[in-house]
Parts: sequence; structure tokens; C-alpha cells
Amino acid sequence: MILFLLLTDVGGSGHIQFYSFDKSKEIINADFVSVINAADSICDVSEEYNDENTLRDGWIKDIYVFFSSEPKEVYRLGFAYYNEEWDDKFSCDLALIGVFDGVYWYFNRDMKLKEKKRITERLERDILSKMYHSYSKK
Repeated sequence: MILFLLLTDVGGSGHIQFYSFDKSKEIINADFVSVINAADSICDVSEEYNDENTLRDGWIKDIYVFFSSEPKEVYRLGFAYYNEEWDDKFSCDLALIGVFDGVYWYFNRDMKLKEKKRITERLERDILSKMYHSYSKK
């Protein structure tokens, strides 16, 4: 079961993995949400955080995905370098920014290679591989 929350704000470095798509951010966002909303998962977008107007220039639009199966964890993703004025109609990058284990947030610099591999494989297997549009890793 997957719970999906949408937030805006926060940029920075330390990303775990970048995924490049040859479609616009709007198309990939819709594709991502359709996978989250699939019959075998649950999507709950919190209205408290779903304010598109709080997006700031050059910042990342954050997406929080909760995996309720073990290990229970929250993945923080975002559309990198997204700015409505720069909106590229032909491509976008989705970044896996961090992972929350219920106690701490972990970023690229905080994890060993084995843990990064487990986390990226889970995201790719449970969400990205089910999307209509394919990606390449950066």
C-alpha cells in the first residue's frame, strides 16, 4: 500500500538518484499520480500542503510517497530544476531526494551503497516501472 502526499518547497543537494523522462513535467506528474492511484495502492493528497502557488523559482516541487509495507518508509521525490517560466515541454528530471524511516531523514551522503540500491530498486519496481512513460537514470 502506498500513500501519496504532495508538498512544495525545499531544494538542495544530496539527491540519491535522478530519473530523466522525454516528456513534460505535467505529463510525467499525471503518469506518476495514475500509478499511485492504481487499484493496488492508496493515494491521499493532503490539501494542507497541496498549494501550487507556494512553488518558488528554481526550487523543487516535492512529492512524498509513503510505503506502508515493510520496511515502512517515506520517499521524498521532486521535479528538479522546475520553474514554470522554464517549463520544458519535452523533458523533465525526477529526483529521489531522501528517505524517512520513521525516525530520521537520510540523503545520499548518509547512506551506504547497498541501502541506496535497495531504495532505488523499490522505487523503480513499485512505481516507476508501472508508469506508461519510460525513464533513464542520470
